[in-house]
Amino acid sequence: MELDRKEMGRRISKRRKVLGIKQAVLAEKIGVNGNHLSSVETGKVTPSLELFVKICDELGVTPDYLLEGAMHSNNVPQSIVDHLRLCSEEDVDLAAEIVKLLADRNESNLG
Repeated sequence: MELDRKEMGRRISKRRKVLGIKQAVLAEKIGVNGNHLSSVETGKVTPSLELFVKICDELGVTPDYLLEGAMHSNNVPQSIVDHLRLCSEEDVDLAAEIVKLLADRNESNLG
């Protein structure tokens, strides 16, 4: 797998904007200057591993999301995870039941 720095930078920028975090604020939180973060977001610079982990932590995403666009190893989009975080425990349980029904339906279609 080859690292697509521009795409990774776009994901960082997009997620930061979704969370309503200004570039300068994120830069301060992760301990870099704004120009460096801008270079990461435009794909001109590859962040160090330490910086990459800090970015993931501050943006609440997995490394998979920034590297490949997959929020989790099972490819659950970040938007679904974000929406579930806003739900009550009862609603999350209901969503889990719906997902199980969908999985069962797809599994039976394969067999």
